[in-house]
Amino acid sequence: MSVRMLASLLLLLAFTTLTSAQSLHKDERLGYQFKPPRGFKSIAITPNERLIIAKYQDESPLYIGSNGFQQFFNSMNLMLFKGGLREDDDDTRPLDERIESFIEDHFGEHDLKRLRSTKIARAEACEAEVLLPFASPEPMGAYLCAIEQPEGTFLFVGETIGKNLSKLKSSFSKAAKGFKRVEKSGELSQSDLEQMTGQERFLAEQVAKLPPGWESLRTERYLFLFNADKSFVKEMCEQIEGIRDEYERLYPPDAPIEAISIVRVCDSAEDYYGYGGPRGSGGYWSSGAKELVFFDMRPREATLSVLRHEAFHQYIYYFYGELAPHSWYNEGHGDYFAGAKLTGTGRVKKYGKAPGGFDRSGIIKEAVRLLSQGKSDREGGCPNLKDLMRFHQSEFYASHRRSVCYAAGWAVVHMLRESRRLDDKWEKILPEYLDFLLQARHEAAEKIRDKAVGDWKKQDEDDRGEPPSDDPAVYYTLTSTTDVQDRAYELTFEEWTDDDWADFEEEFIEYCSKIG
Repeated sequence: MSVRMLASLLLLLAFTTLTSAQSLHKDERLGYQFKPPRGFKSIAITPNERLIIAKYQDESPLYIGSNGFQQFFNSMNLMLFKGGLREDDDDTRPLDERIESFIEDHFGEHDLKRLRSTKIARAEACEAEVLLPFASPEPMGAYLCAIEQPEGTFLFVGETIGKNLSKLKSSFSKAAKGFKRVEKSGELSQSDLEQMTGQERFLAEQVAKLPPGWESLRTERYLFLFNADKSFVKEMCEQIEGIRDEYERLYPPDAPIEAISIVRVCDSAEDYYGYGGPRGSGGYWSSGAKELVFFDMRPREATLSVLRHEAFHQYIYYFYGELAPHSWYNEGHGDYFAGAKLTGTGRVKKYGKAPGGFDRSGIIKEAVRLLSQGKSDREGGCPNLKDLMRFHQSEFYASHRRSVCYAAGWAVVHMLRESRRLDDKWEKILPEYLDFLLQARHEAAEKIRDKAVGDWKKQDEDDRGEPPSDDPAVYYTLTSTTDVQDRAYELTFEEWTDDDWADFEEEFIEYCSKIG
């Protein structure tokens, strides 16, 4: 299928998803509608989600916990179970018994306050109210309503803090009782589906399940899904395509990378956290969901900085064939690209400090000053480079040195890419490390293959079955990331003496004192 045809199909799916007003959630693909509670806003659903088909949260947060600083949002989700009230479970017990089992499985210890059978959309339904007295940081409450339908059971789940349940249960109940079936439309024809690759179907599915208020934009190598300001999203499109050209210039792939990644842009931090974004972050790359996720952070330079950083992680994931390099290399390059200065046409003209509050220069200057005085990383000093470049992710992310490690990783990469006074050994680090990382994985995969073949040969001929593959690439995903990284480090620096490390570190300290 051509890119133009796929783009047309995505546009059609987006249009059919968004025909309803924000006040009414209408899904013509699955054929239902309901009116969400007043003041609740639609939240996008992650690509790998299998049960939730609609997600809403209150626009205004509550502040809970002993200090009253923890944000909490009242929420309401609609789930669709194709069998019973367990995934792929063909449970034929009465609905009230099934909802009780779901409550037990989903919430654990609870106090069932109400369980009532009723009729909704001319079908059997059951409502329940639950208090969770031992929830942390304070007691919680939930409203549930299960509705039987030919294709399965629709289940509304509204959650709030326990003391608010009596006030909110009527809003949750009103939403559930307003559930109606509507005529299905907007589904792709079988002929269209047959022409699509697996990736194209995946992308079309993500557009098809966009909630009200969300749109899509397709670029050459990305699919943007967003409820943020469209003009800013278009700027993000230009930035990511421009920096992608730079990634490919510096890391030319052996074969074209055909994967199309989703870029999801939420219009606020509240939407981003509701979607699942980590607290305190401005964006992230999820290899499992195959998407980059951001929100419209202010200043917007900050969002663009995070975009360039996280898009590198996404690119390197595919470039290395899902193999993670050491954190100094991965995070250091992410921050290096975060500081890229682009022209109006999307071409990188130079590299500097990352804008939007992500500048690392002040941190590294102080850290190398303390290092030069003999201070350890627990005293604020920069780890010595021999250790920093060996650290696995857990060591790099250790709480007492995480911010310094990020700054040091950026500064090492900046020096190795920008300095004009590199020793011959230092110039080899980046290109040789890349080659050795791939070599180390190949060696590890060969050992796994040889063991698999050896084990196969030891079996009785009648019990052997098909022999294991002889291709080491088949075993790449079975290799140990830490073992591969250790071997790559060993190969990269095997000829280095203590004096070499001392010289490298001395130059690094001097470079960092002037960086920025």
